[in-house]
Amino acid sequence: MTPLSPTSQSLVLLRLRMARSEDQGFTLPELLVSAVIGLLLMGAVAGVITSHIRSTTIAELAQRVRDDSNRLNYLIQTEASEAATVGQGQTISGCTPAPGATTSIFNLNVPRPSGTAAASTNVSTIWYYASGGDLRRCGPPILRNGSLDHAATPVDSIVSANTTLDVGVTCQSTTSGARQIAFQATFNDVPAGYQPDCAIARARSFIVRDPTDPT
Repeated sequence: MTPLSPTSQSLVLLRLRMARSEDQGFTLPELLVSAVIGLLLMGAVAGVITSHIRSTTIAELAQRVRDDSNRLNYLIQTEASEAATVGQGQTISGCTPAPGATTSIFNLNVPRPSGTAAASTNVSTIWYYASGGDLRRCGPPILRNGSLDHAATPVDSIVSANTTLDVGVTCQSTTSGARQIAFQATFNDVPAGYQPDCAIARARSFIVRDPTDPT
Protein backbone atom coordinates (compact mmCIF):
# COMPACT_ATOMS: atom_id res chain seq x y z
CA MET A 1 0.00 0.00 0.00
CA THR A 2 1.30 3.42 -0.92
CA PRO A 3 1.79 5.59 2.16
CA LEU A 4 -0.25 8.84 2.35
CA SER A 5 1.47 12.13 1.87
CA PRO A 6 1.51 14.58 4.80
CA THR A 7 -1.12 16.73 3.07
CA SER A 8 -3.43 13.77 2.57
CA GLN A 9 -2.94 12.72 6.19
CA SER A 10 -3.95 16.22 7.38
CA LEU A 11 -7.09 16.13 5.25
CA VAL A 12 -8.06 12.73 6.62
CA LEU A 13 -7.56 13.90 10.22
CA LEU A 14 -9.60 17.05 9.56
CA ARG A 15 -12.48 15.03 8.12
CA LEU A 16 -12.37 12.64 11.08
CA ARG A 17 -12.55 15.54 13.51
CA MET A 18 -15.43 17.13 11.62
CA ALA A 19 -17.32 13.84 11.56
CA ARG A 20 -16.74 13.39 15.29
CA SER A 21 -17.90 16.95 15.95
CA GLU A 22 -21.08 16.38 13.91
CA ASP A 23 -21.78 13.21 15.86
CA GLN A 24 -21.18 14.83 19.25
CA GLY A 25 -23.08 18.17 18.61
CA PHE A 26 -22.17 21.40 20.47
CA THR A 27 -20.00 21.30 23.52
CA LEU A 28 -21.02 22.99 26.79
CA PRO A 29 -18.62 25.94 26.36
CA GLU A 30 -20.00 26.52 22.87
CA LEU A 31 -23.56 26.54 24.21
CA LEU A 32 -22.62 28.97 26.99
CA VAL A 33 -20.92 31.33 24.56
CA SER A 34 -23.94 31.19 22.24
CA ALA A 35 -26.31 31.88 25.15
CA VAL A 36 -24.27 34.89 26.29
CA ILE A 37 -24.17 36.30 22.75
CA GLY A 38 -27.93 35.77 22.41
CA LEU A 39 -28.63 37.55 25.71
CA LEU A 40 -26.45 40.48 24.70
CA LEU A 41 -28.27 40.78 21.37
CA MET A 42 -31.68 40.56 23.08
CA GLY A 43 -30.65 43.24 25.57
CA ALA A 44 -29.52 45.56 22.81
CA VAL A 45 -32.75 45.06 20.86
CA ALA A 46 -34.85 45.56 24.01
CA GLY A 47 -33.00 48.81 24.73
CA VAL A 48 -33.71 50.13 21.25
CA ILE A 49 -37.39 49.19 21.49
CA THR A 50 -37.74 50.74 24.96
CA SER A 51 -36.08 53.95 23.80
CA HIS A 52 -38.39 54.14 20.80
CA ILE A 53 -41.49 53.58 22.94
CA ARG A 54 -40.36 56.24 25.41
CA SER A 55 -39.67 58.83 22.71
CA THR A 56 -42.98 58.04 21.00
CA THR A 57 -44.87 58.40 24.29
CA ILE A 58 -43.21 61.76 25.00
CA ALA A 59 -44.03 63.02 21.51
CA GLU A 60 -47.67 61.91 21.86
CA LEU A 61 -47.94 63.59 25.28
CA ALA A 62 -46.51 66.85 23.97
CA GLN A 63 -48.86 66.77 20.99
CA ARG A 64 -51.88 66.08 23.22
CA VAL A 65 -51.00 69.03 25.45
CA ARG A 66 -50.66 71.29 22.41
CA ASP A 67 -54.01 70.13 21.03
CA ASP A 68 -55.85 70.53 24.36
CA SER A 69 -54.25 73.91 25.00
CA ASN A 70 -55.07 75.17 21.51
CA ARG A 71 -58.71 74.10 21.82
CA LEU A 72 -59.07 75.76 25.24
CA ASN A 73 -57.35 78.97 24.12
CA TYR A 74 -59.45 79.13 20.96
CA LEU A 75 -62.71 78.75 22.91
CA ILE A 76 -61.84 81.37 25.54
CA GLN A 77 -60.45 83.87 23.05
CA THR A 78 -63.37 83.45 20.65
CA GLU A 79 -65.96 84.00 23.36
CA ALA A 80 -63.97 86.86 24.89
CA SER A 81 -63.86 88.58 21.49
CA GLU A 82 -67.67 88.72 21.54
CA ALA A 83 -67.81 90.08 25.09
CA ALA A 84 -68.08 93.71 26.17
CA THR A 85 -66.72 93.26 29.68
CA VAL A 86 -64.89 90.66 31.76
CA GLY A 87 -65.39 89.87 35.44
CA GLN A 88 -63.53 87.76 37.99
CA GLY A 89 -64.54 85.85 41.10
CA GLN A 90 -68.22 86.76 40.88
CA THR A 91 -71.20 84.80 42.17
CA ILE A 92 -72.70 82.69 39.37
CA SER A 93 -76.26 83.78 38.54
CA GLY A 94 -78.73 83.14 35.76
CA CYS A 95 -77.07 79.77 35.19
CA THR A 96 -77.15 76.45 37.04
CA PRO A 97 -73.57 75.29 37.71
CA ALA A 98 -72.44 71.91 39.02
CA PRO A 99 -73.48 71.18 42.63
CA GLY A 100 -71.32 72.98 45.16
CA ALA A 101 -69.97 75.61 42.76
CA THR A 102 -71.02 79.20 43.43
CA THR A 103 -68.17 81.47 42.28
CA SER A 104 -66.66 81.83 38.83
CA ILE A 105 -63.00 82.00 37.88
CA PHE A 106 -64.02 84.63 35.35
CA ASN A 107 -67.11 85.58 33.40
CA LEU A 108 -67.75 87.14 30.01
CA ASN A 109 -70.65 89.53 29.41
CA VAL A 110 -71.71 89.21 25.76
CA PRO A 111 -74.19 91.71 24.21
CA ARG A 112 -77.23 90.04 22.69
CA PRO A 113 -77.82 90.58 18.95
CA SER A 114 -81.51 91.36 19.52
CA GLY A 115 -83.42 93.57 21.94
CA THR A 116 -82.43 97.01 23.12
CA ALA A 117 -78.76 97.23 22.26
CA ALA A 118 -78.30 100.30 24.45
CA ALA A 119 -79.55 98.53 27.58
CA SER A 120 -76.69 97.44 29.81
CA THR A 121 -78.77 94.49 31.00
CA ASN A 122 -79.24 93.10 27.48
CA VAL A 123 -76.30 90.72 27.78
CA SER A 124 -75.72 86.99 28.17
CA THR A 125 -73.14 85.97 30.74
CA ILE A 126 -70.76 83.08 30.24
CA TRP A 127 -69.29 81.70 33.45
CA TYR A 128 -66.04 79.73 33.63
CA TYR A 129 -65.58 78.00 36.98
CA ALA A 130 -63.89 75.07 38.72
CA SER A 131 -65.67 71.98 40.03
CA GLY A 132 -64.33 68.54 40.93
CA GLY A 133 -60.91 69.31 39.46
CA ASP A 134 -62.44 70.17 36.06
CA LEU A 135 -62.80 73.48 34.25
CA ARG A 136 -66.47 74.03 33.41
CA ARG A 137 -68.54 76.51 31.43
CA CYS A 138 -72.08 77.64 32.13
CA GLY A 139 -73.81 79.90 29.65
CA PRO A 140 -75.65 80.09 26.32
CA PRO A 141 -75.22 76.96 24.19
CA ILE A 142 -73.01 77.16 21.12
CA LEU A 143 -74.75 76.50 17.81
CA ARG A 144 -73.24 74.38 15.04
CA ASN A 145 -72.17 77.52 13.17
CA GLY A 146 -70.18 78.68 16.21
CA SER A 147 -72.54 81.46 17.32
CA LEU A 148 -74.19 81.70 20.73
CA ASP A 149 -77.86 80.83 21.15
CA HIS A 150 -78.85 83.73 23.41
CA ALA A 151 -82.52 82.69 23.41
CA ALA A 152 -81.87 79.19 24.77
CA THR A 153 -81.63 78.13 28.39
CA PRO A 154 -78.01 78.31 29.62
CA VAL A 155 -76.23 74.96 29.73
CA ASP A 156 -73.44 73.66 31.93
CA SER A 157 -70.63 71.47 30.57
CA ILE A 158 -67.02 70.45 31.12
CA VAL A 159 -64.60 72.50 29.06
CA SER A 160 -61.42 70.64 30.03
CA ALA A 161 -61.18 67.70 32.44
CA ASN A 162 -58.47 67.60 35.14
CA THR A 163 -57.65 71.23 34.43
CA THR A 164 -57.23 74.32 36.59
CA LEU A 165 -57.18 77.91 35.36
CA ASP A 166 -55.33 80.77 36.99
CA VAL A 167 -56.36 84.32 35.99
CA GLY A 168 -54.03 86.02 38.48
CA VAL A 169 -50.95 85.65 36.30
CA THR A 170 -48.99 88.26 34.39
CA CYS A 171 -48.68 87.23 30.76
CA GLN A 172 -46.53 89.25 28.38
CA SER A 173 -46.65 92.16 30.86
CA THR A 174 -50.47 91.97 30.81
CA THR A 175 -52.77 91.23 33.75
CA SER A 176 -56.49 90.51 33.87
CA GLY A 177 -58.82 93.51 33.87
CA ALA A 178 -62.29 94.71 32.96
CA ARG A 179 -61.77 94.04 29.25
CA GLN A 180 -59.12 91.35 29.15
CA ILE A 181 -58.19 88.10 30.82
CA ALA A 182 -54.66 86.78 31.26
CA PHE A 183 -54.80 83.10 32.10
CA GLN A 184 -52.61 80.07 32.69
CA ALA A 185 -54.05 76.59 32.22
CA THR A 186 -52.63 73.64 34.14
CA PHE A 187 -53.43 70.09 33.04
CA ASN A 188 -53.28 68.11 36.26
CA ASP A 189 -52.52 64.78 34.56
CA VAL A 190 -49.49 66.13 32.68
CA PRO A 191 -45.89 66.50 34.01
CA ALA A 192 -44.76 70.02 34.88
CA GLY A 193 -42.38 70.26 31.95
CA TYR A 194 -45.21 69.89 29.43
CA GLN A 195 -47.62 72.54 30.73
CA PRO A 196 -48.77 75.17 28.21
CA ASP A 197 -47.75 78.82 28.27
CA CYS A 198 -50.00 81.60 29.47
CA ALA A 199 -52.39 83.33 27.07
CA ILE A 200 -54.40 86.53 26.79
CA ALA A 201 -58.04 86.96 25.71
CA ARG A 202 -59.47 90.43 25.10
CA ALA A 203 -63.03 91.71 24.92
CA ARG A 204 -63.70 93.51 21.65
CA SER A 205 -67.41 94.30 21.70
CA PHE A 206 -68.82 97.53 23.08
CA ILE A 207 -72.21 98.45 24.52
CA VAL A 208 -73.31 101.86 23.28
CA ARG A 209 -75.58 103.24 25.97
CA ASP A 210 -78.42 105.65 25.43
CA PRO A 211 -77.80 108.64 27.70
CA THR A 212 -81.59 108.96 28.23
CA ASP A 213 -81.77 105.33 29.44
CA PRO A 214 -81.30 105.25 33.24
CA THR A 215 -80.18 101.60 33.09
